[in-house]
Amino acid sequence: MKLTIEIDDSKYIKSYLSVVSLGVLECLEKGLLDFDDAINMVYFLNMVDRTKVLSADLSDAILWGTQLEDVYNHVPHKMKLAIEDIRKLNYKSIELAKDNEQHVFYTLEK
Repeated sequence: MKLTIEIDDSKYIKSYLSVVSLGVLECLEKGLLDFDDAINMVYFLNMVDRTKVLSADLSDAILWGTQLEDVYNHVPHKMKLAIEDIRKLNYKSIELAKDNEQHVFYTLEK
């Protein structure tokens, strides 16, 4: 199957990615995802450069997300703080339009 997501507004793209990042952080904390899953979903370096045009905070959140495994392996007592810092950056990046129009569209194909 293939899922295609189309978002027609830059504020919604930024907000959508922030929400995805928040969900990935939650799942990491609960042990539902591992670091490889998180990297494959949102925390990959190519995404850092692509999101710079949308938001420095979002770009930083993704960059810091790419480093979570290193934090866990080298300074595990800082893991909660690192996740909280990423959350704060994501919260700052959520900015939805008040027009009540649909801006996110999904296509699910076999």
